[in-house]
Amino acid sequence: MKTRLTYLVMQILPNRNLLDEQFYRILVDNDGSLPNKYISTKSIEETLQEVVDKYSNLNIHWCEPRLQNLRKIPDSHDLEALYISLIPYWDNRLKTGQWLSPAELKLENFYAEPILRQPRDGSQWSL
Repeated sequence: MKTRLTYLVMQILPNRNLLDEQFYRILVDNDGSLPNKYISTKSIEETLQEVVDKYSNLNIHWCEPRLQNLRKIPDSHDLEALYISLIPYWDNRLKTGQWLSPAELKLENFYAEPILRQPRDGSQWSL
């Protein structure tokens, strides 16, 4: 049994009403899938940093990923752990991938439900 880490990074857009469903964008691969990687011999933190390194120059400690969901992958013996980060907008180019609005993505409930539970304000995060 292997474990796949899926990393859902949500970028808050500037000058948007936080009650608007389009106040953020989601980082995806060029093919529209969420960034992910199987854990091998490295720690969860190191694996998440490798995922981030593929797309940007951000440091995982700055992103503060939080475990949001865990499941057995359908039709597989593998597990999937979903980590989410809510980050401010930054005008920096991605190495690869793209930012898409939620309306442009068809996310299954495993990914969509944790997004709906995310606070709309940084002061709502529990530390």
